[in-house]
Formats: sequence, structure tokens, C-alpha cells
Amino acid sequence: SAWEQADEVVAGLLKKYPHAPDVQEIAVNVQRERDAFEREHVDRLFLDLADAIEHRQWRRAVEVAEEIVRRHPHDQRVDKLERDLVTMRDNAAAQERKEQEELFKDLLKRQRYAEAVEVARSVMEKYPGSPAAMELMKLVPKVEELVRAEKAKREKTSATG
Repeated sequence: SAWEQADEVVAGLLKKYPHAPDVQEIAVNVQRERDAFEREHVDRLFLDLADAIEHRQWRRAVEVAEEIVRRHPHDQRVDKLERDLVTMRDNAAAQERKEQEELFKDLLKRQRYAEAVEVARSVMEKYPGSPAAMELMKLVPKVEELVRAEKAKREKTSATG
């Protein structure tokens, strides 16, 4: 996979021995091997992408799809992939929002109110128009009141303790 080095060596050989049949053959072989390596690499990436989609691992799917587009822009499948990437990104964002909502609920259950407020603010900032953000906007003042009550209770306990 050290294709740049191989290209430099071949270029040096071609410069030094431009008409040597062996050097021409080496150049053709290196190019053929490189093309085969690239085909195998992009095929592996597409298999990885299919696996991520099948398992609904949208962030991983987006990462793999973006790598394919970046590293193999001339592959015939990239046009369709770029169109599908929009949906994958939407799915990844929805998945992340859902995970953050679940984290928020879990933090509330464990009475970790300050952390819950931070998670809620993060969701509201990152996804301002989402239904999750709207719902959290209603809940945050109540949770902030719990944070203040908890803080007052700690201060009272430490003052009498």
C-alpha cells in the first residue's frame, strides 16, 4: 500500500531507462496492482457501509460514506451515495437526539440534575427546531429549580455540619 513510494521508484526508473521493456512492464504492473488495490478497498468500504446501514449504525454509515466520497470520488456508485448521504445524516442526527434524550431521562432518574441540564442545553443548541428541543425547553426551568434546591440543601447541610 506504499503507492507513492512505488510511483517514485517507477518514475525514477522510467526517467533513467525510458525505453527499457522491463521498466515499461514494471510500470504497467505497478499501475495494475494499484488499481486492483483501490477496487478492493472501495469494495470493502461499501461492504462496511452496507453493514452499518443494516445495523442502523447511522454515524458509522455517515463516516464510511464520507470516506468513500473523499477517497474514491470517481467511483460510479458515488453519485447515488452522495444522494443517500443526506438521509444517512438525518438518521444519524435523529439517533443522536434520541440517545441524548435517553441520557437526559437517565440523569433525572439518578437525580443528577445539573448534568441533565447540560445535556438538554446541548440538544437545544445542536437541534434547535427539533421536537426534542421544544420539549426540553419546557423541562429545563423545572430541572434548574431542582438544581437550585439541591444546592441550597447542600449549603444548609454544610453550614450546620
